[in-house]
Amino acid sequence: MIETPANGRAKVYKNGNNIEVQIPTKKNWFVITFLMVWMGGWFIGEVSVITVLFTNDTPLFANVFLLFWLTAWTIGGLFTMRTILWLIAGLEIIKVEDGILEIGRQILNFKKTKKYQITEVRYLAINPVSINDIWGMGSQRNIFSFNNNGVIKFDYGLKTLKFGGGIEEAEGRLLIETLKLNPNFSETNFG
Repeated sequence: MIETPANGRAKVYKNGNNIEVQIPTKKNWFVITFLMVWMGGWFIGEVSVITVLFTNDTPLFANVFLLFWLTAWTIGGLFTMRTILWLIAGLEIIKVEDGILEIGRQILNFKKTKKYQITEVRYLAINPVSINDIWGMGSQRNIFSFNNNGVIKFDYGLKTLKFGGGIEEAEGRLLIETLKLNPNFSETNFG
């Protein structure tokens, strides 16, 4: 049986000299289900501690400890919720517009971006380092961390920045070829 060639995950939108690339997160339903079940247990722990805090016969020292514990527990739960939302609805967005390369990550309507002057971009190429792990999230592990993951890399000053998490190297090469054809870029950006 012959394998069917894979389709890309990225959606490329062109408007004149402007480009927008949207890369949805890879959906690892095992991890999503595991984290949602974990959040159920987290919620039970949260409610239990809140109930104990408001019981009149709890000693003051215990209340102080539980309040500290509850704060840390709540922060951990918020990070887990953010991870679940990223895995379900996350997008990496790359924009090229008026000499600016913008790289961002978005969950629903919440977006964080960084902008780079294209004239300062050098050595735009495939990142040969493959990041895989047992959870199957690969380079998508750090939701809002920039500059440290993805299959495409470039130098910006004395830093090497990476983007394009969630796509394969072949799709990364196709995106680089698309950028090479865009008049915002020149040969100096790639060599």
